[in-house]
Amino acid sequence: VVGCGVVLNGLFVIKNQENNESDRRNNCHPNHELEHKVLLLLTFLKHANLISTEPFTEMSADILCNAVEDWKMKKIIPLLLTFVFLLGSVEDSWCDDSYQKGLHAYQRSDFGTALREWRNLAEQGNADAQLNLGAMYGRGEGISQSNKIAAMWYELAAKQGNTIAQTELGILYAKGEGVPRDYVYAYMWWYIAAANGGQGYNDQIVKEMTPEQIREAKERTKRCIASNYKNCRATAKVTAEYYDIGEKAYMVGLYKVSYKWWRKAAGEGDTQAQANLSDMYRLGRGVSQNNIAAYVWANMAVRNGHKQSAKLRDDIAKKM
Repeated sequence: VVGCGVVLNGLFVIKNQENNESDRRNNCHPNHELEHKVLLLLTFLKHANLISTEPFTEMSADILCNAVEDWKMKKIIPLLLTFVFLLGSVEDSWCDDSYQKGLHAYQRSDFGTALREWRNLAEQGNADAQLNLGAMYGRGEGISQSNKIAAMWYELAAKQGNTIAQTELGILYAKGEGVPRDYVYAYMWWYIAAANGGQGYNDQIVKEMTPEQIREAKERTKRCIASNYKNCRATAKVTAEYYDIGEKAYMVGLYKVSYKWWRKAAGEGDTQAQANLSDMYRLGRGVSQNNIAAYVWANMAVRNGHKQSAKLRDDIAKKM
């Protein structure tokens, strides 16, 4: 479980635990640790006006080192090798500082600062910050209330094992708030949350489900946990069908219908569908125009491997 949440004025915040230091460390750079630290060092060097890091932004750690060679910057290689394994404590400190700045801002009702600090962390994969953003969007604190965006952030945190996000995501799907009502998906997340030591599922919803739905939910739960939260929805074939229906609807101008099906495909990890949703929010087709939602979907697509969405994301960011 990544982090531990308690309720404070309706917002989920982090409570200190014995393992919270390692949790935050994992949240700050959950994957590609070497790459992340090299990028951090290059960013530092850029701000020190020693180099330009622009060509490095989409490169892996190995390619970065080759790029250094190609750029005839051999003098900084020892610096890279020296600092790349020492930057962890600096980055962890920055992560904690940003989180605490957001927390203190929230406690004094400075929601704009809290959103800014936590969004930076959330976009880097910090599950606790993602959880908090989900709560703030759900309550409309410092931002227009949106259960759709709340569900996006909850799902990102839930797929990192955050039990509170798993429970809250289940509630949204059970009620159909901001997302299509889906008892199977709701039950699955509640079941997972309970298995991880969090709040269990609501017995009332079980009474409204058929035996077949319960069996499906339990099968999805096993698949979701076994895949480390990467395969929590339908099969690839079903996802492709969702995408195709959305594409056909879009081509004839049925944007709301297209949104519905692309939203299903995007929720199951289809990166092109995520990119398409970003464009729909950017243009206001089938949904209310919303640059924040457009940015979130584009960023999600990029993080999931859809590199083509990077320009779309960056263009949207300039308008925010």
